[in-house]
Amino acid sequence: MIRRHALRNATLPFVTLIGLDIPFLLAGAVVTESIFAWPGTGRLFVERIAQSDFPVLMGILMMTAIAVIIFQTPDRYYLFIP
Repeated sequence: MIRRHALRNATLPFVTLIGLDIPFLLAGAVVTESIFAWPGTGRLFVERIAQSDFPVLMGILMMTAIAVIIFQTPDRYYLFIP
């Protein structure tokens, strides 16, 4: 009974919070990788801005935009919560 009714309603804010935080993690990768000189998409993005490599910039921005669109709609994931 608790699992079916209470736990299902308790997971709704958790799923929403995760869906809203993932795009911020992607945006924070740019700052973290630039400061610590780690290789990754954030550092690649900053380097390609300096070199004006527009196809790579458009690809990274498109991946980020798709991730934001997917993770900003957590309401459709509520159907899959048992």
